[in-house]
Amino acid sequence: MLGRLKQQLACLALAPLAVFAAAAQEAYGQATEKRAPVIRITSVKSLENASVRYGVTRKDVARIEQMPNVRQAVSQRTFVGEMRHGDRKVKSRITGTTTQLAALRGLKLKQGRFLTAADVTRFNNVAVIDSAAARELFPSADAIGKNIRVGNHYFLIVGEIKTSAQSRYPPSVYVPISTMRSRMGDMIIERTRGLFVVTRLEISEVLLSLDDPRRAAETLEAVKRLLAETHDSQDYSIKLTP
Repeated sequence: MLGRLKQQLACLALAPLAVFAAAAQEAYGQATEKRAPVIRITSVKSLENASVRYGVTRKDVARIEQMPNVRQAVSQRTFVGEMRHGDRKVKSRITGTTTQLAALRGLKLKQGRFLTAADVTRFNNVAVIDSAAARELFPSADAIGKNIRVGNHYFLIVGEIKTSAQSRYPPSVYVPISTMRSRMGDMIIERTRGLFVVTRLEISEVLLSLDDPRRAAETLEAVKRLLAETHDSQDYSIKLTP
């Protein structure tokens, strides 16, 4: 009887330790997941490709998606332009992308929602702006449900991303990458020294998440070999980021 009582008391004493250990293990797993390596492929414009097509293509992404150990290939097409609402405007980074970007980059919603798969497949004219853009365009109103204009195209704001008031980066807006391609195309027209330079860029950047982070270096080399087969010049950079 006394022995059984001692055993029960010992179990009760150890229970908090077991709970603490389980919580620590869960926290470690979450931290490890957050630090999972990502392969970042960025299109690079140089003097030798300044007036032609350059960078990562949609065909590249389609091939990379089929590679072993690649869980997701999240494409982004980014350019700098103006967002407008009424008389207000702000110079910002306009990014066409997919729903997976939020989780991969750890974007935190302040309100509303991020882009969905339906937005991409239906070419919806929706946008998610960050708090810096919201403060500039809607200083005394809620941004959700309002419209912004990018070029000649209007987008309905469905979400707002948290950003610090002290952020050094330009305000950002995210739209479905399919909508961006449909409305704006792949051509970039820039005026340099009195001349118009036309380039074609399909994808600005691709982020690759991996099934097995331990094989990150191996996968990186495999992606390098794949891209080298279809690119005559080094019009991209590729690296592993934590």
